[in-house]
Amino acid sequence: MDTGSPSLTPEIPQELVEKIIDYTHDSLPTLKSCSLVSHAWVSRARFHIFCDIVMAYPQRQGPFWTRDEYLEAQATIYRRLECLAHITSATRILPSMPQLTHNLVIDATIPEKVPELFPSLHPFRALRHLSIYDRRQPTDFAFPPEIFPDTPEGLNPEPLRSFLEKLPDLRSIKLRGLFILDVGTLFRVFQGIHLPQLKQLTLQCFDFYVHHAYDDSVTKLKECGHPIHPNRTKLEVLNLEVDVLRRQAFFKFLMHPTFPLDISALQTLVIAPIFDDLENYAPLFIHCGSSLSRLIISLTDLQAESVGTDAHSPACLGHLQNLKYLELWIVPSSQSAIDMMAAAVESFVPPLRLQIRGLSIGLHDWKGRGVLGDESILHHSYVSLDQALVKCVGATDTVDPESSQREIDIEVSSSFGLNVGQVLEWFPRMQADSGIPELGVVLFDEWYD
Repeated sequence: MDTGSPSLTPEIPQELVEKIIDYTHDSLPTLKSCSLVSHAWVSRARFHIFCDIVMAYPQRQGPFWTRDEYLEAQATIYRRLECLAHITSATRILPSMPQLTHNLVIDATIPEKVPELFPSLHPFRALRHLSIYDRRQPTDFAFPPEIFPDTPEGLNPEPLRSFLEKLPDLRSIKLRGLFILDVGTLFRVFQGIHLPQLKQLTLQCFDFYVHHAYDDSVTKLKECGHPIHPNRTKLEVLNLEVDVLRRQAFFKFLMHPTFPLDISALQTLVIAPIFDDLENYAPLFIHCGSSLSRLIISLTDLQAESVGTDAHSPACLGHLQNLKYLELWIVPSSQSAIDMMAAAVESFVPPLRLQIRGLSIGLHDWKGRGVLGDESILHHSYVSLDQALVKCVGATDTVDPESSQREIDIEVSSSFGLNVGQVLEWFPRMQADSGIPELGVVLFDEWYD
């Protein structure tokens, strides 16, 4: 006979609790405030709110750091990555958390310390999205040689490789900053493993090195101790916003039949040509041209000037026969950018959806820092975009008389407190001048990450 005090926890059928969680999991405030779930306190309900984990140092206000602030942040991330108290202790107290964590973000200032983190993360085997950010910018800091060497050898890839091969549900990987410094490290990270669910790889690096020893053969890389997996991981989305000093050698590695990642069936490709033209991308376009349906070109005005007005020549983009969506992420405030946008449209016949995505309307200096523009500067950006659209429509009219039905979307991001009312007044005039019957406009006021 049980003489203990009656339990205050209601007896809720497990199936009912599961249905409630499935219904409310997209809204964390709703899930947390649901008394039925919180009182039932089953393991899944208790830990489901930890589906996303972000490990980062406290960020300061403003986009730039002083040397003292950088050293302080460096010391902070060292302590966090050495003790790992926020992960190891959490997994002991919340044993179900690793099984329910789907998104993991590691935000570090010292990438050399990141490999020490992966052994402690092995319980997190249900991850679907992994992001590793390195916030350092070599143009802003005078790094000591031991932190940022002139000819980096890359990080030890084995801890990350060992971690990735235990993630069968991983769907996307984002490596940003200086975490992966050379193509040899990238090769070794994925060598000998198969990620059946991986569809998206994002490389957003400031400097990506292709060492001279890796140009002509992958023999040296194949001798690293891990055999080539018979089933290569097939990617659908590849983001190459990287500054590669030897681009042709880099593409040769990506397209090599022994490279662990297969890009022959890509559907979406994001590129950021820097100080060269798109003709250098021709081998990559040929390799995945039969499957590629969406091409995103990210350019600043500085890049547009350096790439040149013939960057979107038909000789280069003509390999993309099945392209349906062309997106230009660009600040169209120069004549070169205007000509580039028009040439891009002229290179294709309908149906092609063109999206002009202005990363910010305003003026940028050479380091990409936003400068508050006066009304004349903003007006210049407006007029430039207006001229570009008129020229785009004029180009399509020479191809097909029905091409005026082409879909053109425009996104305007204002990082400088732009008067939204002013923009809304301007777009109808631009639509009338360009002759575009349907002009999609998306307005928001925030910094792009």
